[in-house]
Amino acid sequence: MNNAMTLPKITVVTPSYNQGKFLEQTIKSVLDQDYPNLEYIIMDGGSTDNSVEIIKKYEQNLAYWQSQPDGGQSTAINAGFQRATGEIFCWLNSDDQFCPNTLKIVGNYFISHLDRDWVGGGGIIRVLNGEERIILPKNIDFESFLYRWAENCVCQPSIFWRKALWTRIGCFDDFYQSSFDYEFWLRIAQYGNGGKIDDILSINLFHPAQKTQAKYYETFVETNIIMFVNGARDEARKNLLMVCERSFRYEKKLSSIRNNIFYRIIRKIYKIILHR
Repeated sequence: MNNAMTLPKITVVTPSYNQGKFLEQTIKSVLDQDYPNLEYIIMDGGSTDNSVEIIKKYEQNLAYWQSQPDGGQSTAINAGFQRATGEIFCWLNSDDQFCPNTLKIVGNYFISHLDRDWVGGGGIIRVLNGEERIILPKNIDFESFLYRWAENCVCQPSIFWRKALWTRIGCFDDFYQSSFDYEFWLRIAQYGNGGKIDDILSINLFHPAQKTQAKYYETFVETNIIMFVNGARDEARKNLLMVCERSFRYEKKLSSIRNNIFYRIIRKIYKIILHR
């Protein structure tokens, strides 16, 4: 094990908004790492639940925190990294967790692999009902991310990169509200020298309120726009046309139902009963 003084400073940014239900376990998973060179920043978007109360409970261990409207997740994370002084960057959403010893594993990896700009590790996808799925990094090159992301994805909280790479390729593109991470992964894979860690580094919680789940349509559209922009034009066109074709087909069927005389009569009766 390397001497603690040689471990690089790792900056962890947690964006959050009304995630008091999960926030404390996220914070504890970072602070319980007992990493000797940690910079932890929390960017809360002006939560109206108990989030601020939870953050204040741990504020003596935070490098910085704020709670105010921030323009969205990607904007908040960018603002957090603008304050960062660490050598290694990562972000941990307020409903995810690090596994024990994650930061020491990552810190030692970057010490031992000075030629690596970023690294992706294993992760656990956990659903609220208790189901779990392990994701291990496979092919982490640009082509695999672009054309075969479903088979080669890496859990977001298990990806870490050097500040120097961030400075070189730029911050998150806040045009994208749901798939800004995917756009960034493509850039680090294209312009950075990546590596893999087979250890399980994080737990990625899937639940109905999670943005990826709640706005699946937005994630789908943005992901395909990103694919199109980065050269996977045929694949993106095929995916978008498939969804549009289904949508128009269902709309046509619904239209025929709405124009049916019996449907209109039942709807009128329903409105009468509803407004009694």
